[in-house]
Amino acid sequence: MTTLQAIDLTRRFADFLALDAVSLSVPERSVYGFLGPNGAGKTTTIRCILGLIRADAGQVRIAGHDLARNRAQALASVGAVVETPALFKNLTGRENLDVTARLIQADSRAIDRVLEIVDLRQASGRKVAHYSLGMRQRLGIARALLGRPRLLILDEPTNGLDPAGIRDMRQLIRSLPEREGTTVFMSSHLLSEVEQTATHLALMRAGRIIFEGEIGALAEHRPGHVHIDTDDDVRAAELAGAQGLTAIPRSDGGLALRSAAPLTRERLAALNADLVAAGLQVSRLSLEHGDLESVFIKLTGATAGDAA
Repeated sequence: MTTLQAIDLTRRFADFLALDAVSLSVPERSVYGFLGPNGAGKTTTIRCILGLIRADAGQVRIAGHDLARNRAQALASVGAVVETPALFKNLTGRENLDVTARLIQADSRAIDRVLEIVDLRQASGRKVAHYSLGMRQRLGIARALLGRPRLLILDEPTNGLDPAGIRDMRQLIRSLPEREGTTVFMSSHLLSEVEQTATHLALMRAGRIIFEGEIGALAEHRPGHVHIDTDDDVRAAELAGAQGLTAIPRSDGGLALRSAAPLTRERLAALNADLVAAGLQVSRLSLEHGDLESVFIKLTGATAGDAA
């Protein structure tokens, strides 16, 4: 089951192709990370999904409803916090939620429910002007949850937060699919946050989706290398080379082995067998994969600064 589908979304601004047949499939009750370098087209995609701009071609389906044909029904299933939440600073947190509840005709009991979800019940009587940035972000999410949306769209939800605020936001986002049955679509440039929060991921570059799938499926894209320590680096390098591995001396001693082909457990076991059969003493043989940042840079061509 999918909560959100985008099918071949295309959008031009004059001669600039911002979206080039963008397709997304967001599973129900997932936390879906949407990543890409600046200018990749993430914001344009979100605006098309929310109906804020029209795509030149393509289709958006939310909870089974076509956005173009059944706009009201499709968007009724959506809650969104785009950039910094627009709140009434002279009102309390509860009063802010009451305004929205009246507008969408939500049950007033929903206010207590969402305050509990975002852990703001104790602070609900304070004016928003005295809230921290993290509290305002959580209040924005509480407001978006008032109508029990099936899809919650968050644009850079941890942007500007301190470490404690990031931790709280991470825990909140991870809890929503199980606690509320809500699918979370989260745009972010903070790769470490997506890696710790999301269950599924899409990578975008120059208006195109270049990867979509579960976080675990990125393993095959991660540049990996093997560290080995033996009593004879020269002989170990020769044996590794016979198996198509390139040996590079490490600064701390031993060798780092790289390969264009996947470094599977079977290949490592075969290498270890060859080393032992040749009479070498093997004190270390370990496979290490690059992190999500390495994959981001590899697939998108971004710089380390973009991935930070």
